Amino acid sequence: MPSGPSPGRAGLAPRVANALLGAWLVASVLLWRHLGPEGFNALVTGLLVVTVAPIAAWAPRLRVGGAFLGGWLLVTTLVLVHARRFTLFHDLAVSIAIVALAAVPSRPWRYRRRAEA
Repeated sequence: MPSGPSPGRAGLAPRVANALLGAWLVASVLLWRHLGPEGFNALVTGLLVVTVAPIAAWAPRLRVGGAFLGGWLLVTTLVLVHARRFTLFHDLAVSIAIVALAAVPSRPWRYRRRAEA
């Protein structure tokens, strides 16, 4: 049985990257000024991405939830008024990255037992 990843199937990297993007989205709300609705949306969406991404490591079909959250952020970014133009482009870039990483398939993560010597 091959020990490396099978072709076309990523490991945990896309799920970890999505969790980090969600954490960055939450941090961005605290680092610079956001208007009420856009800040609340970024905060809640970031927290949900941080929650869904690690769970998708065990249940790969849940990455659809991550794609939905990225799509939600994309649409609401285009609809809501932003305090800064930078925040608009930041949220667009993060939402596209979340959707792109959620589209990457991965194997379910499993605990491995050490081989007994």
